[in-house]
Amino acid sequence: MAVIAAGAAGLLAACGGPSPSAGKADGANTTSHRTPATLESKLEQAIADENNGRYATAAAGFLAVVKADPQNTIAWYDLGVMARRSGKDTQAFADYRRALAGDPTYVPALYNLAELEAPHHPGEAAALYRKVLAVDPHNANARLNLGFALLADGKTDAGKAALAQAIKQDPSLASRVPVADGGTAT
Repeated sequence: MAVIAAGAAGLLAACGGPSPSAGKADGANTTSHRTPATLESKLEQAIADENNGRYATAAAGFLAVVKADPQNTIAWYDLGVMARRSGKDTQAFADYRRALAGDPTYVPALYNLAELEAPHHPGEAAALYRKVLAVDPHNANARLNLGFALLADGKTDAGKAALAQAIKQDPSLASRVPVADGGTAT
């Protein structure tokens, strides 16, 4: 499984705007164009608080942002990350869904939501990974996880094909795939 996105600073640096780190969910969209200028500093402060381990303060900041801007993808996404980090998967699920209400193509939320769905609803996870790949077709980790979700959903041929494509995109992923499914893992 891919690593859950850790917070917001990485993409901020990469995109030059207030958006969260994508972790393994490469190709994150920036939604800074949707964040009113008056909320930018509040959002940036909440991101800084989260990155510095001040989670209660960060959560309060993100909640203040979504109170003022209920469609704020970044704040909802980071609330989901914090909920998941705290083991509150039901809350994370709801927060990622709210993030996607603001931007249905937001790769980090799609990716993390797919990870939450995979153990119990592999078909839904596969659909979410396909959405990630529609936005970011070069995301080999999403393709790999799509393959695993398809296998778990009983779609063996499609799953093995997705795994093979992921390995072709990124040969280092072969070590995560069992030999029986085309990889090198034992």
